[in-house]
Amino acid sequence: MASDFGKLLDKIQSENSQLATAHARLGKAYEKLDGRLTRFNAKARIEPYEVDKKSGLKIGYRRYERGWNISTIIEGVAGLEAEVPVRETPPKTQAALMPHVAGLLTKIGAALAEDVKSAKKATVEADRLLDALP
Repeated sequence: MASDFGKLLDKIQSENSQLATAHARLGKAYEKLDGRLTRFNAKARIEPYEVDKKSGLKIGYRRYERGWNISTIIEGVAGLEAEVPVRETPPKTQAALMPHVAGLLTKIGAALAEDVKSAKKATVEADRLLDALP
């Protein structure tokens, strides 16, 4: 019987090591993605939107003090809600939101494309105005 406990403990240790590695990789992935979007200076605020009705998980994108971050809404004490960077959430939340990152990036790209379209239109008008001025 003692050898069974040894096997169980070895299995627990192995699973725990794999879990810790997976959690570290998730955190690193969000950190790298946030860093890359910040370097791009991708200014496209996406309000958090619900991605899973059952759990109520939300994902968004916004600027914080140090740069642009993928964000989510968490509930705190007394039911207060706050928008925080996903990389600062528990690993379970990070894992649950990972399948929805591609959809968020698509929304960011679409928002930026719309901003480019508006800017080009405004530039044409600005050029016409400048041409009219002496």
